[in-house]
Amino acid sequence: MKRGSTIIESIISLAIILITISLSFQITSITINSITLRKNKEKGNRIAYAIENEIKYNFTITELETLFNNNLSLKYSDNIMENISKKSLLLLERGNDIIIEKIKDESTEENYRIYVYRVKILSPKGGIMTEREFIKSYWMDI
Repeated sequence: MKRGSTIIESIISLAIILITISLSFQITSITINSITLRKNKEKGNRIAYAIENEIKYNFTITELETLFNNNLSLKYSDNIMENISKKSLLLLERGNDIIIEKIKDESTEENYRIYVYRVKILSPKGGIMTEREFIKSYWMDI
């Protein structure tokens, strides 16, 4: 009688240990995926912010009207931040990963033009990594 109960207790103990190990592996996997996603989102936010500042302060409204033609699409690469800091947005490689588009024209007069732009960075896995809207106003012109 004692021997049968010891075998059952051993089997149940092994099952509990296996369940605990399995749960710890799943939690570790979820944590790693979460950290990776957070790092990619942070990188996307930094890129969107850099593009925003590039458009705000290094292009005039007239240049934006003629060059962008309401939207511009760029390719996302690992060294995009370095390229943004060294080159103009117009010289970067074209693609469908980063979309810059003009949303609204809130101009009241010819000299007081205000535009709303959106920078959208698409994730390689599908979906939107980050999206940012900003205003380009007449006083930001060079």
